Amino acid sequence: MKNSSPFNGHRAAVSLTYDDCMDCHLDLVAPALEARGFRGTFYTPVNAVLMERMDEWAAASRRGHELGNHTLFHPCRSYGGGDWIKPWRDLKAYDLPRWEAEVDLANLILNRIEGRTDRSFGNTCHQNTLGPDENPERLDEHMLPRFVAARGTKRDVDESIDPANLTPGNLGTLGGDGLSLDALKALVDMAVDRGHWIILTFHGVAQEAGRLTIAESTHSALLDHCAAHGDDLQIAPVREVMAALTSAE
Repeated sequence: MKNSSPFNGHRAAVSLTYDDCMDCHLDLVAPALEARGFRGTFYTPVNAVLMERMDEWAAASRRGHELGNHTLFHPCRSYGGGDWIKPWRDLKAYDLPRWEAEVDLANLILNRIEGRTDRSFGNTCHQNTLGPDENPERLDEHMLPRFVAARGTKRDVDESIDPANLTPGNLGTLGGDGLSLDALKALVDMAVDRGHWIILTFHGVAQEAGRLTIAESTHSALLDHCAAHGDDLQIAPVREVMAALTSAE
């Protein structure tokens, strides 16, 4: 018999996701999540941090965290906002076969580390197109069957994921970097009030907040706020929530 709730018996769901395979994810974030019985999704480009700490990432996966695909080279679309996006990493220069080859190889490596093949995709820079600006190609339809779902593009702060109207190739995420604790709590409360799912995206977690970094104290308080919702709220990796929604259909 299927659950009356699409979220494994919970009223709503929150997926906490962390980008770019940082040391703090293993050293600070995973232990903080586990201390509260939570598990997260870590969108890990295949880079030196991943390979140098591969055994630790594999152990984190065995403890229930998801290693999501974040490509090999973290390509993004350039818009003249600096030179960190090199021409060879510009999604404007990608065509579909190149993108597919990159994410397929990243999947193969992550499969070997995790020992499983089901995972979600974390769109780099929250972008969902490749090719030139005048004729971009959307990636939504190319996410499946490579991935159980794609986190997709950023959404407005009042948007949440309605389980009755899923778009697995572009679920939509809410950026958590730079938000106050009150704003983050409000997003969690919104999901519970609506009976919806939200995906929160973070990058670094450190003692002090900064660009693309949330303060450890804010992060800890957010986790405590999630825990205070008790059984009303499922805190789980993207692939786990997606699996619950699929089984509830």
